[in-house]
Order: sequence, then structure tokens, then C-alpha cells
Amino acid sequence: MKILAPVNHVSEVEPLERAGASELYCGLMRAETVKEYTNVFSLNSRHTSEANIASHEDLEELTRKAHSLGMKVFITYNALYPDDQFRTLTGELADSVACGVDGVIAADISLMKHLREKHPDVQLIVSTFGGAFNSAAARLYRSLGAARITLPRHIKPEE
Repeated sequence: MKILAPVNHVSEVEPLERAGASELYCGLMRAETVKEYTNVFSLNSRHTSEANIASHEDLEELTRKAHSLGMKVFITYNALYPDDQFRTLTGELADSVACGVDGVIAADISLMKHLREKHPDVQLIVSTFGGAFNSAAARLYRSLGAARITLPRHIKPEE
């Protein structure tokens, strides 16, 4: 079993690995994007700085540490984006991929298509915000290259 744990600072990587996590996920809330969009319209639906990495430099350090311990790192971009935010997002995503992240947790179908076209080696995980409520949605996400789908939180195991 893989345990995917949230992380927001490099100092948390080793304790999470000792606790059994093999995968980590984080948001990125750079001061520049907060200034432009505020935290309410963040690029990842993680609306507080405490739930995010603050810079690409920190993301790269965290990813390097996690990889040294055999862990994977996923970055969340799990909101839906209007055109102006999407342009900002694609630049930020390219920088995040350059930091060595293993994958992206996403909800926006346009972002999923962009990821497949521009970063085909980066694993795509569909976010809970993606709304995979039935098998047709799951097939759609698979056709967009999703390796995994995170089911919405309110769905019961028997469903």
C-alpha cells in the first residue's frame, strides 16, 4: 500500500518517511501569484500559506530530499482556471516540473490536456475536485492520460 501524505516544508520529509509515507503532495503559493490573484483564487485550492510550499527553490529542495529517500512528490494544481490564470499556471507548472516533481494532481481538463502535450512524462493524478462520479468520467480521465483518480470524498466504498 502507498501512503500519500501532505507536506509543506522540507523538514517534514524524513518524519513522514519514517511514519510510512512513500509519496508526498504539496501546493505551491508563491508571493508573486498571491499578489496577483490573492490566496482566495490560488492556483491549487490550498488557500493558506501554511498548506503550501513558498517557492520553486523550496520545492526543488523538498523534491531532492524526498527522492533521496525513495519517495515521490506530487504538486497540486487542483482548481479550475479562467484564461488569465491558466496562462500564469502553465508557466508555473513548467517551473515545477523542472524542480523534478513526479506528478501533478489536477482537476482542470484543460490543464490535463496541456500536461499531456507539454510534459508527457509527468504522472497525472485526477484530484478529488475533478469529479469522477462514475465510470464514464473515469474513462474520460484515462483518455486524458490519468494514471490515478482520487475519488470525491463523499463517495462511499460500496458506491
